[in-house]
Amino acid sequence: GVVSSVKTDQAGNKLIQTDASIERGNSGGPALNINSEVVGIATYGFASESGNYNFLRDVEDLKKLAKKYNVSTSGESESSTLWAKGLKHFWSGQYKKAIPFFQKAQRLFPSPIFQEYIEKSQQAVKDGKNINIFQKTFSSTPISAVIFLLLAGLTGGAATSLLIITKTNFFPKTKKLLT
Repeated sequence: GVVSSVKTDQAGNKLIQTDASIERGNSGGPALNINSEVVGIATYGFASESGNYNFLRDVEDLKKLAKKYNVSTSGESESSTLWAKGLKHFWSGQYKKAIPFFQKAQRLFPSPIFQEYIEKSQQAVKDGKNINIFQKTFSSTPISAVIFLLLAGLTGGAATSLLIITKTNFFPKTKKLLT
């Protein structure tokens, strides 16, 4: 579409009026210039008897807004990274480990979803559902196998030496005496 005017709204934000149609579902879509650079975001449009009015929000205003709320425009934001780490712990049953990640994300970018997962995690810890690393590792392993592995680790050097001596026939006379 063609830019018909550039205006300022009551809050001081720059709006670009265009003849390009902005229909339901188009809000948030990028508006590109002739060089394929994003210059605005489709914001709203309305029709009246005198014609259609469609407005783009200036991309520079949106960059300032993103900076104000610590939202990265060049890759993943810190709050998004913290959210992902928190979810990793949450879905593996490590609720206690998830809480600090959700809390840090909440401080950076307040959101009801962060608060919801903080509360779910706290409740899971309170209900005794938190799984620590040891439980996670050995939860499906019979206790006898765990004890065997621990003993093997402690006596591993001696057991390995005995196995090598037996397999290599290192003491042939001893073997004859035993048979």
